[in-house]
Amino acid sequence: SGDAAGFAALAKEALAFDSKPAQFYTAAGTALSDARQYAKAAECFERAGILRPDAPAAKAGLGLLYYMQGREAEA
Repeated sequence: SGDAAGFAALAKEALAFDSKPAQFYTAAGTALSDARQYAKAAECFERAGILRPDAPAAKAGLGLLYYMQGREAEA
């Protein structure tokens, strides 16, 4: 879809500036969560966490997402 293509283009651009664009994926996860696209949001938070394991924002975003979905045990 056009949204997927647009996201891929933005991700490629972010990668040109940062070889590990965790901040981009964290922001994308937040935006997708706000849009109630929870599966895609979780993917972004997980990717951010892989790219920058020491950065707490991705873990916090994923935990909050799980909490909002009623998945407290995973949060």
